Amino acid sequence: MEGRTMQGKTVIVRVFGGDLVSRKIWSVGQNVVYVTDEKNYDLLLNNGAAIIPIGVPKEDVFEYDARVNKQRLKERDLKRWKKD
Repeated sequence: MEGRTMQGKTVIVRVFGGDLVSRKIWSVGQNVVYVTDEKNYDLLLNNGAAIIPIGVPKEDVFEYDARVNKQRLKERDLKRWKKD
């Protein structure tokens, strides 16, 4: 897998049903970004029992912006994520 340097970066992800949630990057593949929630990210880092990160298509991953109101998060307010 490529993209270990992105590990831990917070992003916004479009999930099933179109909802937008914040997640942490675990790793980056060729066409997907593997993400997990905060709790499982910490467990994975410490080799604990955690849920395996989920692969999300890159087009469903957006830059995290702390200034955006998370209660009214809309896709039009977001910028597509790009691997640094």
